[in-house]
Formats: sequence, structure tokens, C-alpha cells
Amino acid sequence: DNSTVTFEALGSGTALTIDTDPAIDRVYNAPLPWSRTVQAGPDVTLFQVVVVGTGTTAPGCRISINGHVVAEQPVGGGKGAEVDRRKRPEAQPIGRKRIIAEGGS
Repeated sequence: DNSTVTFEALGSGTALTIDTDPAIDRVYNAPLPWSRTVQAGPDVTLFQVVVVGTGTTAPGCRISINGHVVAEQPVGGGKGAEVDRRKRPEAQPIGRKRIIAEGGS
């Protein structure tokens, strides 16, 4: 069965770029907050979102699968989050996830 995956960029202001994987396209100059929802088949196992802001505080980001938050970085906490379904069952929310990009915006 397909899963509903929601990618979110959190905060205020504008994101210079937002990249999601599975990749659809890079988003430029997106007003925050921002979100995109996609359908993903069971063969898609890695989800990530990377947000580069235009201000001094890094935007936050979140990934939800079927309504469960599975990866999250708070505003100011990092530029990206990811989750690998091969390592974590999608039906069980997990805690804070690995940062995939470090540093300010």
C-alpha cells in the first residue's frame, strides 16, 4: 500500500531552497511555513527534507508518514531531517532524527 508522506519547512520568512527526497523538484524562495504531501509506495524507503533559509536562524523541518511525525528538527536546530523505513517501522513514530546538513542558513 502507498503511504502519505508530508514534508514541512517551519519558521518564518523565506526559505532560499527546499529539497525533498523522493525528489520532485527543488523549491526556490518559498514563504515559510511550507509543506508538500506525496504518495510513496512500499519500495520507497528513504525520505528526507533539507531547508536552507535566508535569515540567521535555520528553518525547522518535519517529515510525517500517514499522519505520524517520524523525523523533525526545530527552528534553529538544523537544516534537515531524514528517516529510513528499512530501519524503522512507519507506523511507529520515532524520536528526533539524524541531521543531514549542519550549520546556519
